[in-house]
Amino acid sequence: MKLRSFLLITLCLVSLNLVGQEDSVVIRGDYNPNSVRPIRTEDIMFKMRVWSWMDLREKVNSRWTSQGSEIVKLLLEGAMDEIDGITAYKSDSVRNPEGDFRDEDILTAAEVYERLKLPEEDTEAGLPAGINIDDLLGDLGGGDSTANNPAAEEPYYEFNDITLLEICEDFIIDKRRSRAYWDIQSISIVLNPSQTRTATTAVVARFKYKDVVEYLKKFPKKARWYNAQNPGRPLTFTEAFDLRMFDARPIRYSNPTNGRIEDVEGVQGLNAILASQRFKNRLLEKEHNIWEY
Repeated sequence: MKLRSFLLITLCLVSLNLVGQEDSVVIRGDYNPNSVRPIRTEDIMFKMRVWSWMDLREKVNSRWTSQGSEIVKLLLEGAMDEIDGITAYKSDSVRNPEGDFRDEDILTAAEVYERLKLPEEDTEAGLPAGINIDDLLGDLGGGDSTANNPAAEEPYYEFNDITLLEICEDFIIDKRRSRAYWDIQSISIVLNPSQTRTATTAVVARFKYKDVVEYLKKFPKKARWYNAQNPGRPLTFTEAFDLRMFDARPIRYSNPTNGRIEDVEGVQGLNAILASQRFKNRLLEKEHNIWEY
């Protein structure tokens, strides 16, 4: 009986002490404001920024483009919606090599649409006459506005023509939790070389991943990653990104010259793909071996 009374009194004192200290708790340290789950800067033992290409034509990535749940379509519709949509940025790896989100890089809906123009030289510059933002959404599969303006459909890519995403993320080893994390920073919609006049890739729009997560919450039924193993339990796109249910090939990582992997390692073609795989393996080995020192 005395022991029980003692334990009750002790528990009450501890609870009162915690309540009294609740308002005085201060989180110290710097964080990356663009991270969905930021890691305190002083807890980062190793960090490297990596840019990778996610090819939606690959079978492993086909679940991101299932009928009614197309990630490219959702992102482009968000970029076209200037009221409740998502902020789009242009990408400039020369002036902005680390991919910061600057106000001067923000794209309007019309500018995003202009970047979807087909490379034919005989297409007229600018937007088709009389078209508005609602018509743009219709051109991307959100309506039948192109039926009233057939000229608007021909010179521009449709959402399902775009099959390349660029993912920028930080590979971080957290010394506090003794494990590695992939912290996604941005997702970009990219035209492949066959879709551009210069035969090089071109970024249509870049999105802050933190904004993407909030935007996709508005579409719980559309933003679905198709779960072939259990169709009755689909994942949201955000859950699929967290679980890394995609395959992406690294094309660039932080380096003094800001060069791509083939430039840094002096390889081309198939050897560049093998170099990307070796780079991924080196990151895994670093996570494995870092605790041996």
